[in-house]
Amino acid sequence: MLMGSYKPVAQIVNDAMVFTRGQYPRVGAAYLFRGHDGRWWVSDAADMTSGKANGWLKSDRSDYETPAEARWEVGPVHVYTCVYRWIDGVLSLIHISEPTRPRLI
Repeated sequence: MLMGSYKPVAQIVNDAMVFTRGQYPRVGAAYLFRGHDGRWWVSDAADMTSGKANGWLKSDRSDYETPAEARWEVGPVHVYTCVYRWIDGVLSLIHISEPTRPRLI
């Protein structure tokens, strides 16, 4: 569901560009945006529009300038490395690694 190309949209949320993956049958469109906590998030239109720090996937830190630099988390402890590429003005998620071992918090 998260793999594929995220195209920029004409919208800014929390002083950052917004990208969309397109429509999915059960959840609608997926958006890649900066949440109010500074992290990059992948979530639905409601979370993106409000700039909420909520979603299916989030960057592990808040200091990434672009989502292409980020490492990603699902849940509180599993960290994924995602490979993004800028191709003709489109940010494409081309690979998500297996999660690393859970971090001790």
